[in-house]
Amino acid sequence: MHADLPRSNPVERVYAAFKVVYNRRMIRVAINGFGRIGRCFFRAAMRDGAAGKTFEIVALNDLGLLDNLTYLLKYDTVYGRAPFDVSSDGRSLIV
Repeated sequence: MHADLPRSNPVERVYAAFKVVYNRRMIRVAINGFGRIGRCFFRAAMRDGAAGKTFEIVALNDLGLLDNLTYLLKYDTVYGRAPFDVSSDGRSLIV
C-alpha cells in the first residue's frame, strides 16, 4: 500500500490514489462531438480555467464544417458571446 493513502474511508483511498497517479502528468481530453454538450463542456472548461491547469483539450471530433463550429462556439443563443477569442485557420480551431 502506498504510504500517502488514507486507511479509513475506501472512497478517500480511491481518490487519493487517483491524485497520486494523475498529479504527475496532465490529463489529455478529447471531445467526441462538438454539439450542444461538447460546446458547453468546452466553454465551462475555459471559463473555470481548468483547461491548461489540470487537463488539456487535445482534439475535437465532429462532422460539421470548421467555420460553422467556430461560429457556434463564438456566438451562442443561450450562453451568449464567448468571453475568449475564437477563430479558425481552415484546418484548426484556435482559442
